[in-house]
Amino acid sequence: MSWSTKEVVITVIAAVGAILGIVNTAFAMWKKRVRLRVRVMMTCERHSRIGVDVTNLSEFPVTIQSVGFVIDSWSVRMLKRVPLLKLMAGERTGRYLMIKNPETSSQGSIARQLPAKLPSRETLIALANPDEHLKPDFSRVKRAFVLTACGVLRTGRFPKGFRAG
Repeated sequence: MSWSTKEVVITVIAAVGAILGIVNTAFAMWKKRVRLRVRVMMTCERHSRIGVDVTNLSEFPVTIQSVGFVIDSWSVRMLKRVPLLKLMAGERTGRYLMIKNPETSSQGSIARQLPAKLPSRETLIALANPDEHLKPDFSRVKRAFVLTACGVLRTGRFPKGFRAG
């Protein structure tokens, strides 16, 4: 069977349209996901303080519900199985350590309380109480975590060479 020029052009255009449709769908799904960068930071004021630096990399605002530290080296999959109500209530178990009533600041305002709405491309810093990181529990801390109001959990590792306790 021989193809005419018209049939070849129609087939090529149809194939390009199908590929672009799949690529656009994948890109749209990628843009709509919650993307947060979570980093651990330390201040050196009168008293040293440990904190969590959260940057919203999403295209939309995200509400930060709570922040804290993961104790032991549990994987993110296991941490996601912790009931969200326990995290929001501030209970402390052997798996995580909440920063209760953190002192927060961001580019838009100086003092915020959690939950805080974080606009796109802005950073929120949640600081723990002074010398909180010197308590015995912090010797086992491996990661920091952020929980959003919609239940999305993101974690970030401590920098190499950084000692929590």
